[in-house]
Amino acid sequence: MKALPSLIGDFVSTSSAIEEESSLELIMDSATLIEPSPIQFSFNTPGWYFIGIALIIILLFLCVRWIIVYRRNAYRRDAVKELNTTKNIDGLVHILEIIKLVAITTYGRDTVANLSGKDWFKFLNSSSKKRSFTKVEEPVLYALYKDESLDKEIFQELLSISKTWILTHA
Repeated sequence: MKALPSLIGDFVSTSSAIEEESSLELIMDSATLIEPSPIQFSFNTPGWYFIGIALIIILLFLCVRWIIVYRRNAYRRDAVKELNTTKNIDGLVHILEIIKLVAITTYGRDTVANLSGKDWFKFLNSSSKKRSFTKVEEPVLYALYKDESLDKEIFQELLSISKTWILTHA
């Protein structure tokens, strides 16, 4: 019989838990949830100020860097303009002078000034990133030392290679 009261007590406690659970469900089903109003988006937070200032600093840095590189490469633009004015085949010496001046500007007088002939073209080929002077080396040296004019094709090739070298060296 001692087991009987505990069974009754368990039944009562279980039934009261079921009643509480069902009453909670009734309250939840009948009640409407009150949602808060949505938070409005605003740029007035400190994080946006930080991002804005960082972007402005980065843009200023990139602009200053671009200006420095643009000014540093002014000699290249001037040399290409000067080469574009060379139209006649007798401008061989003028082309070689321009290339020599560009090389002196970039590599220094001590390195470049004493180079001539095959050593000069060897230097140009070693400092070139894209095109080589080997195709025009022999005809240019022959025409230069014999004081003759170049063929029109060789002259145009030399002009093209020279422009490429000026724009892409070092």
